Amino acid sequence: RFTVTFDEQLVPLVVESSGKIRKSLPKPGAKDDPALAPAAHALFTGLKKDLRTIADQELKRLELAMINRRSRTPHDFRALFVAHPLMRHIAHRLVWITDTGTAFRVAEDDTYADVNDDPFTPATDARISIAHPILLDDDLATWAELFADYEILQPFPQLGRPVHTLADDERAAH
Repeated sequence: RFTVTFDEQLVPLVVESSGKIRKSLPKPGAKDDPALAPAAHALFTGLKKDLRTIADQELKRLELAMINRRSRTPHDFRALFVAHPLMRHIAHRLVWITDTGTAFRVAEDDTYADVNDDPFTPATDARISIAHPILLDDDLATWAELFADYEILQPFPQLGRPVHTLADDERAAH
């Protein structure tokens, strides 16, 4: 008996009952069910192949959504990311932000936490998007430290993304 989970790049991993993580299912053995074991092995092989395509597309789509500031309602955010069996693995590895400027992350228990790790609940009429680092201002370093402390690997460059801001004299220039 195995459990399938995903890493930060949505690559499926197999977790044995002992907790050991494997990159693939072991080949069916003599003691395994002759019908179920080969079918499960074939299903996992197909899942790995399909996920390579899906993960690449989804990560590119989400990075673009961050750049373009695409936002969603709290209800849609929960349904499309937090409660989704695949996308939740990405949602836990990103910093999100409301249209009022409050940044938060999705904690391991699917609750939301702010930069101080305090519980956070977005307003029902809020808009939620992936936080571009330029929007995190002075909290960027704190978020990066928090993710490092929790050993959270991001699926694409977000907190470590280079940001170039204009100096005051550059803002006034033509």
